[in-house]
Amino acid sequence: LDGADPERDPSVLVKTCIRHVQDQAGLDLSPCTRWLRFCELHYHRPGAGWGSKAGSEANEVAVYFIVDVDACIPSAEAWPNLHAQYASWKKQRTAWEQSQQQQHPPASHHSSDDKQAKKQDTVGAEKQ
Repeated sequence: LDGADPERDPSVLVKTCIRHVQDQAGLDLSPCTRWLRFCELHYHRPGAGWGSKAGSEANEVAVYFIVDVDACIPSAEAWPNLHAQYASWKKQRTAWEQSQQQQHPPASHHSSDDKQAKKQDTVGAEKQ
């Protein structure tokens, strides 16, 4: 959690959500200001169950939010510049990937020469 007490300070969970979404999806939700607490699940996790450590019993809460992402969507004025930045990044990334493939081609397990040599060895072994 990104704070001390989520029951008293709801921003703790929002900050935690922002961090997790950034880490997992690369999406920055920090500009979003409206967060709807959609669902809250309370459950008891027994400690003596399958695969759990003795004494690890806990009551847990999972909170689900719906976030208004309008603040994350660029304005019509900002979009052309942002689109150009993304296109430039994509072009650079594609060029880099192609150079990597040329420098380090995928290793072939069996070249055609190896296959031909094995075939000749097999034919020679059958004649003997």
